[in-house]
Amino acid sequence: MSKPGPGHNSAANAEKALRGLASRIEQLDEEISGLNAEKSDAYKEAKRLGFPPDALRGALKYRKDPEKADEKTAEMERVLEVLGRAQGDGTPRATRVHARGGGGDE
Repeated sequence: MSKPGPGHNSAANAEKALRGLASRIEQLDEEISGLNAEKSDAYKEAKRLGFPPDALRGALKYRKDPEKADEKTAEMERVLEVLGRAQGDGTPRATRVHARGGGGDE
């Protein structure tokens, strides 16, 4: 009977580690699915209370990174101006919302 060659144990250990990692990733995927279902329920509850989920998502993004959100708003306003979709007073709606103090985390 021949002896196992060099690296035999390392290959077996690598396979065992890979199976463990695959199992861990599958568990994480299940947890993520559960959390996403809870998140979806929270947005549905916000909608039931009269708060549009898209507006809530935008507010949460703003709270997470206000500077990036302001940049995105400025970009959108430039695009709206070019497209001629400004509101009646010539000011894009997003600008008026910020001027009123809306759209932030107050």
